[in-house]
Amino acid sequence: MAHITVGEIPSALLREKTLAITTFFSYGISLMISFVNPFMQNAGYGNLQGRIGFVYGSVSFLAFIYVYFFLPELKGLSLEATDILFERKTPTHKFQEEGKKIMQNDDDYVEVEKLVFREDSKTGLDANK
Repeated sequence: MAHITVGEIPSALLREKTLAITTFFSYGISLMISFVNPFMQNAGYGNLQGRIGFVYGSVSFLAFIYVYFFLPELKGLSLEATDILFERKTPTHKFQEEGKKIMQNDDDYVEVEKLVFREDSKTGLDANK
């Protein structure tokens, strides 16, 4: 799920860096879990055995709450509209409503070009090259 989310949510300028950071932490956490999990289950250490499901179930429940309240629904929205919504700091529960308004109004797409130019001026990159 992390790779799906990272492919759509970050702005075009940050997508590559965000994907690299997410991949790094995803593999790091997977590696940590693969080493810690046997110790949590074995009788000599954690002795959780089958009850380890409660640990992972609790983490999954917390992840569900996070996704429900903090990740916006991007279905049907263009990447440009998503960039505009994040720039305007739109609450996640209003993304669909505001995003459809942005996609119907062509003037808002000019705003994306301004955002890209402003980002380029920060990094010193020339947008015309």
